[in-house]
Amino acid sequence: MSAMQYTGSGKPVTISEPIFVEITLVGDHFTDNKIPVFYHSEPAYKTPSRDSVPNNLNQQIIVDTDFYWDINQVDDFHEHSNFTCLF
Repeated sequence: MSAMQYTGSGKPVTISEPIFVEITLVGDHFTDNKIPVFYHSEPAYKTPSRDSVPNNLNQQIIVDTDFYWDINQVDDFHEHSNFTCLF
């Protein structure tokens, strides 16, 4: 991420500010939607609360996770994320 810079200012892209992306329609013609995209540090998954669960029981498995809230923006996660886990 530190290698990614804005072409106009040369400033590096940071986690706290959005990057606005546009989509090409044809050739050099782009949309003007200003769709915000945010960078974030990936969460670190630690120890699950259980090693296994019988397949005939509904049992939650809680995974201790470090979301790096000291770096990531918690408000952006709440607004734009869908915290789910599917198997």
